[in-house]
Amino acid sequence: MEILISIVLTVISFALSLWALRVIAGLLGAGNNGWGACALALIVPGIVGAVIAVVFGVVGLHPLIGAVIAFFVMIWLIAKFLETSMIRGFVIALLTNIVLVVLFVGGMFVLGMVFGVGLMGLMGLAMMGSQMGGQPGTMPFPDQQPQTVIIQEGSGQPAPSTGGGETGSAAPADEAAAAPATAPQQTQTRQVKYGFQEIDFDLVQGYLQGPVRLALKDGRVREGTLIGIEDDMLQISQKAGGGTMEYSVSKADIAKLEVWARLQ
Repeated sequence: MEILISIVLTVISFALSLWALRVIAGLLGAGNNGWGACALALIVPGIVGAVIAVVFGVVGLHPLIGAVIAFFVMIWLIAKFLETSMIRGFVIALLTNIVLVVLFVGGMFVLGMVFGVGLMGLMGLAMMGSQMGGQPGTMPFPDQQPQTVIIQEGSGQPAPSTGGGETGSAAPADEAAAAPATAPQQTQTRQVKYGFQEIDFDLVQGYLQGPVRLALKDGRVREGTLIGIEDDMLQISQKAGGGTMEYSVSKADIAKLEVWARLQ
């Protein structure tokens, strides 16, 4: 699943880049804005720039010099393929990147509105599956196995009466000193096991900010932290790479809902 998502995202990104470059090159009057020329202007400068950066890194020269040279070479190649000046080639490349950023942000917004997860969320799912080795579509959650917690409880029991003489008579001094006022604290230890257990959707409100595991009707499994509930949507947070991603899951898509709680 994660490989398919990566391939689809790569194809979409390349297609949008090619389309944006062709449109902008045509609007700015480039001599050649055909599909082939635009494809070469999109692919070759990136490869050449990467090679220049690697060469400068291997040789040990200052990386800034390599970046500047790579930049001018890339702009020159774009201008060459599009049959235009370097200044116009730079403007075309700049505007193309701006358009791609706008399309990227807009795409994330649309995906978030329609499917409850943005493009970064899809990338995060793919990354989680490949990094942690879970089955496709599954986000492993730490400490999935039930855990046993040892709890110590103290109970003080009052000592039996030691004043057993007749009324008005005092107990011997040595007996009074030897007998404590109360019995020593008695510590009881018991084991409590925690793990994932199934609950009704209507009861999930009591488990906010806790781990949840969702078995979806399409066979996938989602695990993360429940951070919010809005109508029939669960808001889930999941660590991905160096940060976190958030996504929504509809009640209608959930076949089984489990929370991390004390096992009965």
